[in-house]
Amino acid sequence: MGDASKTERWSFWIDDAVRALRVAGFTLVSEPDGLIGRRAVMVGERDGWTVTCTLRDDRTGPPSTEVRCRAEGVPVELTLRPELVGEGFDKLLGMTVDQPVGDEEFDRVFVIASAPRSVASSLLLAPLREKLSALPRSSEGPALSLKHGEIVLRWWAEPDSDHLAAGIEVVAGMHRLHRQMVEGDGAFGHGPFRQGAAGDRAIDPTARETAWQRFAQARRRTATVLTAATLAGVGFLAAVITHHP
Repeated sequence: MGDASKTERWSFWIDDAVRALRVAGFTLVSEPDGLIGRRAVMVGERDGWTVTCTLRDDRTGPPSTEVRCRAEGVPVELTLRPELVGEGFDKLLGMTVDQPVGDEEFDRVFVIASAPRSVASSLLLAPLREKLSALPRSSEGPALSLKHGEIVLRWWAEPDSDHLAAGIEVVAGMHRLHRQMVEGDGAFGHGPFRQGAAGDRAIDPTARETAWQRFAQARRRTATVLTAATLAGVGFLAAVITHHP
């Protein structure tokens, strides 16, 4: 692709993204003037909620689209990514932490981790799963995370207004559901005396801590297996060299 045609294509993609944000009801607070540093950033505001959309030009692969927003509230964690080929065996070994949400097709395609574990099914409701499934799929994405007070969704493909609209709905839906969560015990409600009924929106700090420890243990198991495999490979190579005539 020549420089002129590439510039024209990116200009179209950026204009298309701006239109998608406006159609979704956002007022553009910041609008890009073409690619700057191989990316175009748009900031939109709707009903006091701000979302940032970033289009990136990756010279070695397809472009990517990212939608992010702040997520102030109860500290929970969720990550979602595509399941890699052969990763089912890793799950059996405990090297991959996966939290199914009860949707057979969705659970087959994506690997989900959440702390506490109930967060996955509380946030990834059917309408959001449908929008996520409609996004372009690759070995890297769509990738979704809620952690450190921020929701981030990213996928890799040529920018498309329909995909962006779906991505915005996913982030907006997660933002709304996360704001409804409270600190407490699902069985006894929330607040200092655990009164009332919070149902599946209550986040039990003990369950959250247990899930975080589960993540850490899985990462340690992965590192141990990889280290053992590396050392085994080095030992085999040394044996071959030693016994080579």
